[in-house]
Amino acid sequence: MGLIYLDTSIMIHAVETEALEGDLIRERLAQEAEHEFAYSPLVRLECMVLPIRNHDSALRDRYEAAMARLQDLPITDETFRVATGLRAQFNLKTPDAIHLATARIHRCVSLWTKDNRLATASQGLATNILRDA
Repeated sequence: MGLIYLDTSIMIHAVETEALEGDLIRERLAQEAEHEFAYSPLVRLECMVLPIRNHDSALRDRYEAAMARLQDLPITDETFRVATGLRAQFNLKTPDAIHLATARIHRCVSLWTKDNRLATASQGLATNILRDA
């Protein structure tokens, strides 16, 4: 049993997508039920922009319900220090570097993403669960 960090792309597909990608992600979440899943305030920020912008309270509520079942991992000064190094070393976008740093600092066993570049930069921590499904 371990902690698995879900990046924003995975959370969006799990909550919003009714097509194949969403089904695959929800299936993987169910298959890994022995693990605990986590997100960060960055995931919350990125997921909530559209529902708030569009005044979509139903979608906002679906995100709130999904996140209530997950562990909320804080982003600290140390997270930003590690993210800075990852961004410099691997030329990651700032949010991707923060996701990876958060997963590392909180000793997650995996970071689920659909971003191949993030999977490569993570040196084995991140997995593109759609590619590897």
